[in-house]
Amino acid sequence: MRPRRFALLAVLTALASTWSAGAVRPIRADEPEPVDVLAKEAESLFSALKSDSFQAREVARARLAVLAPRIRSRLEARRDDADPEVRRIVLGLLAGLGISAEPAPASARLSSADLVTVHAEGTLSEVLARLDVVAEGRIRLPPSSTEVHAKIDAEGLPYFQVLDSLLAAARLELSDGFDGAGQAMAAACDPSAPSPVAYAGPFRLDVESVSTTRLFRGAGRSRITLLLRLLWSPTVQVVTYAAPTSVLANDSKGSPMTATDQGNLIRSTDASRLAASFTVSFEPSSDVPPDRIDRLEVGVRLRIRRGKSSVVFDHPLAATFPAKAALSLSLAGSDAPTPADVTLEQFGADPDRTGWWIGAVSARLPLGVATEGFSAALESSDGSRRPMSERASRITGSDGSVRLTLRALPLAQGAEARAVRASCYAREEELPISFVLTGIPLR
Repeated sequence: MRPRRFALLAVLTALASTWSAGAVRPIRADEPEPVDVLAKEAESLFSALKSDSFQAREVARARLAVLAPRIRSRLEARRDDADPEVRRIVLGLLAGLGISAEPAPASARLSSADLVTVHAEGTLSEVLARLDVVAEGRIRLPPSSTEVHAKIDAEGLPYFQVLDSLLAAARLELSDGFDGAGQAMAAACDPSAPSPVAYAGPFRLDVESVSTTRLFRGAGRSRITLLLRLLWSPTVQVVTYAAPTSVLANDSKGSPMTATDQGNLIRSTDASRLAASFTVSFEPSSDVPPDRIDRLEVGVRLRIRRGKSSVVFDHPLAATFPAKAALSLSLAGSDAPTPADVTLEQFGADPDRTGWWIGAVSARLPLGVATEGFSAALESSDGSRRPMSERASRITGSDGSVRLTLRALPLAQGAEARAVRASCYAREEELPISFVLTGIPLR
């Protein structure tokens, strides 16, 4: 019995040193936990996991196991911690919450290839056309803004940061995300009330709205809910997305806020729109709601297709069918581009619907390239781009062949069909992204 008493004394000593080091008082089971105390205790326990003392690590692990359901977002933020002992314990605690204990699969990363370099000067429509060549995003302007003088000097910047800066100079902003044809509309904006925004490669994260709710439970504490919107450029195709993998926030005093809701997805009613929305909720560190969130870090994990390549069939009404061209695809693990044959089999006025257009496009894609990433759009003489939706089934073969029968909406009055653009994404990868938003006003 004597050794056990000494062991128990050592554990209690380690526990006391852990709490005193972080200046955190243990919380009774029947006592409501102040958010700031809970956050500080969690961080102190994470530090104790790195201790040279086995007893201190075990005491910290046991206490984290008790707190795990209430600090889930902080555990998930630590699953890739640089310290192997912290990773091991955190993954075990997450497994106890029903979250996969396996480390996240190997993923691609954003690189210089996901950034934009472009230099142009002229009218706004001309400069945007130059940006379209570089990043394949067609922007439709209000008629009064097309001749506004514009200049762009971007060297290795995120796409939306370049685009937003260009539009803001003309007192414009994107009214929504891009559609399936890679086209978006610009609308007038109020530059005196900018929305908090963060950029990462071809992605942009916006704060769309903020709401504060007074809870009846928890001694009348408040809950702050943010509606966030994720946009992506036409250079990538998002295959799957989910709620954020991690959410961390500090209020205007630098105190951590506890994420009470990791994130709920809001499904878009327009599946072709390159955007997704979700909500995150927090409880502030005190009974008085803060006036702003000083820093919000949001981690998301997406499965995307990237490495987009396009071919253009000009003057399709005058083409001799079948018309042939070749995509140049940059496959993973290959230094040299791989060609892929594309055929415009037919194109013309739809006999079943007045003003509509119909066509058929086929391709032979390299093995490993997803046929779902192959699509077509109709470009008109007025500069607009229309998605060509599938009229019938998408026919695919095990040899990488794919054939689409497509239909496009009527063009604007006086506009003509100028070109059919066929596009494909070369590779599919999983991508973790972290956004940092600052200075989010709550009042």
